[in-house]
Amino acid sequence: MASALAIALGATTLAAQASPGSTSVGSAATNGKGAKSHPQNIKANVPNADPKNWELVSNLSDEFNGTTVDTGKWNNSPTSWGAWTWNADNTSVKDGSLELRMRYDEQPNATLRRDDYTTFKSHTYFSSGILQSKASSVYGYYEARIKGVDTFPGSAPAFWLYSNYATDKAAGFLGTQDGDTAYSEVDIVEMQQHSKDAHLLDLHAPYQVMQNGNPVWIRNAAQAPYLDQSVVNGGFDPAADYHTYGVMVAPDRLTYYLDGKPVNSIANTNWNRLPMNVTLSLGLRDPNLRYGTESDPCPGGARRCANKPTLNSSGGVDGYPTHMSVDWVRVYRMKPGTVAP
Repeated sequence: MASALAIALGATTLAAQASPGSTSVGSAATNGKGAKSHPQNIKANVPNADPKNWELVSNLSDEFNGTTVDTGKWNNSPTSWGAWTWNADNTSVKDGSLELRMRYDEQPNATLRRDDYTTFKSHTYFSSGILQSKASSVYGYYEARIKGVDTFPGSAPAFWLYSNYATDKAAGFLGTQDGDTAYSEVDIVEMQQHSKDAHLLDLHAPYQVMQNGNPVWIRNAAQAPYLDQSVVNGGFDPAADYHTYGVMVAPDRLTYYLDGKPVNSIANTNWNRLPMNVTLSLGLRDPNLRYGTESDPCPGGARRCANKPTLNSSGGVDGYPTHMSVDWVRVYRMKPGTVAP
């Protein structure tokens, strides 16, 4: 178990990129789609990095310069969860960008996954696109250049990292004591999910810990005070242009970056053990879904479930299909044997 974890984590040590949190960054500048930086330019792309000590992780990175999704690197049809379904037909690569689409796609008996990886049937109304890396990592710098969706509110582009409870359990990675980390998730950015203000960006990191032999969610400051700085006002409409969203995952801190500037930082308490997959996805949000309550639970005990949309005269839903665009995603790590000062 120890040797397998050492391989998953990587035999390197990262320096913490500690920066104070911030709730507003003003209007961030962008270069325009044509001004693409080179992925091997470590100094330009990785905050405070010595180029001789860092390298690009090719199996977690993609410039999307081809004509199809690289399915050797990415899974674009995982088991669905939430209040919508994933469909590989909603992922495409063209003109140097990845497009992830959301479309009206009613499925009265869709198969959805619970947090414990069991499945149930539910009525859904939308399908969407996702890419999940087949490789995983822990420490490093993760960044992507993303343009949001034109349809707002209702859809939320996201760039995030997550571990897999089922495979981690099978591999013996999970602890059994109360408080041991059972699941790690780093939401590098969730954009356009606040229905009253498109400028708000969620940069947070929920996780699960073991309690009485079962994984329990830790999501907010009421459960863990250091999780309170999660919403940043970017000062721009994410759908209007591309912006670069990044996070440095170091052994002692997570530091979030927006267009190269640090905007939030939290202690790394639960994102330093389990290997995480890189994910780009377009999720469904209010008014197209609701959260289950005790008096009105969602089917299958799910946390979220679908609201039936209003159809237009053509039998579709106004604003759909819509899509987010990703210019590139890049992951960097310290070279094996390198120890940060």
